[in-house]
Amino acid sequence: MKIICKGVRKSYGEKPVLNDMHLAVESGSIFGLVGINGAGKSTLLRILAGVLRADCGDVEIGGEAVYENEGIKRGVFFLPDDPFYTMHVSANGVAALYRTFYDFDESAFLEYLTKFDLEAEKPIRNFSKGMRRQVFVALALACRPKVLLLDEAFDGLDPLARLNLKRSLA
Repeated sequence: MKIICKGVRKSYGEKPVLNDMHLAVESGSIFGLVGINGAGKSTLLRILAGVLRADCGDVEIGGEAVYENEGIKRGVFFLPDDPFYTMHVSANGVAALYRTFYDFDESAFLEYLTKFDLEAEKPIRNFSKGMRRQVFVALALACRPKVLLLDEAFDGLDPLARLNLKRSLA
């Protein structure tokens, strides 16, 4: 699904973060945002996911506005740099939540957990930062979204996990 941003602006109080942002990403593309800390990359991803509303401008995925559009959002998966989870939840516990929102591919999820050598019933809080990231990457890929938005995609991943993620995305 093609992603289009036209004239997007976003400020936090008096601090402008995005100013007249224009972007077009073709369907089937892998596109990366590169910039210094505070440049607005995470803000843009949140706007693309429909989590935040732009102050002005247009954001479309597949020709439809994103914000407050449940139909489009069901095809978009946004993985923030630090996803929320509760203290005692396992990978399977988090997957149960995602099953309610997405067309979840259980076999793919289990395959990714195996590939990353993760235990499905172990509490996520006991995992390293990289292992937690791998759990959420497995969830994201198992949701089979039409648009996958990854904030800090490789943060905490070791070289083998990075390679597995790149292969999975390709």
